[in-house]
Amino acid sequence: MCCSCHMGMCDDYSAAFATMMHALGLNCYVVGGQTSAAAGGNTR
Repeated sequence: MCCSCHMGMCDDYSAAFATMMHALGLNCYVVGGQTSAAAGGNTR
């Protein structure tokens, strides 16, 4: 992930958020998975 060029996937941003929360002493968990999209495809 590259924060300065605003590139990354949702997993990258959620991991960065969890890292910031842990640095503040707050518990934070990242949970992954898939769900069906409205158009019949899958989201990741």
